[in-house]
Formats: sequence, structure tokens, C-alpha cells
Amino acid sequence: MSDGLKLKMLLTMSADPELASITGHHEEEVTLKRSREGWGYTASFNPTIAGEYTLTVLFDFIDLFGSPAIICANSGEVEAEQCQAEGTGLTTAVAGQPAHFVIFPRDEFGNSAAMVGSRAPAAPSFVVSVVGSGSTYVSATDHRSDGSQPIMYQATVSGPYEVYVALE
Repeated sequence: MSDGLKLKMLLTMSADPELASITGHHEEEVTLKRSREGWGYTASFNPTIAGEYTLTVLFDFIDLFGSPAIICANSGEVEAEQCQAEGTGLTTAVAGQPAHFVIFPRDEFGNSAAMVGSRAPAAPSFVVSVVGSGSTYVSATDHRSDGSQPIMYQATVSGPYEVYVALE
């Protein structure tokens, strides 16, 4: 997402469009630039929130052909520093009993790594280890539709343990 979206609009008129706007989660600035060939325009904007946006281009206050258009912005690449983990298994476990927590992958803007439109980002791969007084068994289930990764581990003996999560 950080590279922005570029859309080519074919306008076969000599006058400039009077208004271009993107609406979605919040107003986005849209830049309209005439093509070098002189027969069209390129609209570009840089969404930081994943989701659906509506691109509207007006000429004489009338929607141009193809306007409004729905644009779907997926999340960007997963950034390790933005990922979050939640669940009781991060702070409490009972020897011989399963403990659980969930990893929530996020992009540089904090968007969930879940698919928004027709093209899903690749599911991130996490390495989880639990180190402590005894041996542990760690299991990761399939990613959920929201992009999160459930983790289960089981410690064999009581004592202090540390949970490590790394993005591959």
C-alpha cells in the first residue's frame, strides 16, 4: 500500500476534469496528472487504511464513464514491529494443560493482514518457541480469515517459561 495506487483514466476531451475525489475510511488526497500523450489522466493516491474506497471523477459536475469506481486496498507487507499477540497463554500456563494465544499480523500502518479484496497478501510465517524449565510442545493452526494465527503450547513441568515469536 505504501507505494500508492495508480489508475489510468482515459479522457478524450481537451478540458481538465473539475473534481476527483476518493472516499473511504477518511478523505484521501488525489493527484490528477495529464498523460504525456495528452489523451488521458493518471489519478494516484496513497491509502494507509485497508478497505474499500470510491473514486469519483466529475466533469461539469457529471460522473465520467466508469465513475464512481470501487477500489479495494489490501494491507501491505507484514511488519514484525507492528504485529501483536494476545491471550492468557502469554502470561499463564499449567503444566500438562494446553495454553493458547493468538498472533495478529499487521502492516506498517497497523492494518490486519487479512484479505480485503480479491487478492490476498501471502500468509505470514511465524516461528514460535517456548523455552523454560521443561520441554514444550508448540502447535500452530491454520490462519483465520482475519489473518490471525492461533498458537497452542503445552509445558511438561511447572516453572518459568519465555515465549518467543519471530516473523520469518
